[in-house]
Amino acid sequence: MVNPLGPWADYFVAQVSASAALTGLIFVVLAFNFDQIVGDKVWLGRAGTGLVLLAQPTIYGLIALFPTRTSQPVAWALAATALAATAVLARIVLTTTEPTPGRQARELASRLLFVLAGCLATAAGGLALAAGWAGGIFVLAVGALISLAIGLVVAWVLLVEVRRATI
Repeated sequence: MVNPLGPWADYFVAQVSASAALTGLIFVVLAFNFDQIVGDKVWLGRAGTGLVLLAQPTIYGLIALFPTRTSQPVAWALAATALAATAVLARIVLTTTEPTPGRQARELASRLLFVLAGCLATAAGGLALAAGWAGGIFVLAVGALISLAIGLVVAWVLLVEVRRATI
């Protein structure tokens, strides 16, 4: 069986490069707003969320580039890594979110869904690929793109809104 990830090597190299560069954005944001972010549990949680969201496509891409003859070991490693990232992100959100009174359950559920969407898509793609469905690769790619997009939103909020909150 030919590894269906082989033709995607250039895509994963681009994914790793882009997400690694964007992960640096969180460190720039932290440098600009260090006192405000570190001094507030909610902002610190958002910074941690942004870091994980932007770094995970780097890790996923590196795993996808493992030189294997079949996709099975890579698929299982991707699914396991995505589930671990899901657990980390869920813990961050659950321990640092301070929902608006009267909207706690709905707001917490929407934050979790928003933050976990990319991880869950990647886990689903990895499991689909492990089950032998080559289309799981597309789900993996979408999962990474979702994480990058949400990570950029979080970085923007940290860069702009943390300053606005202190004015």
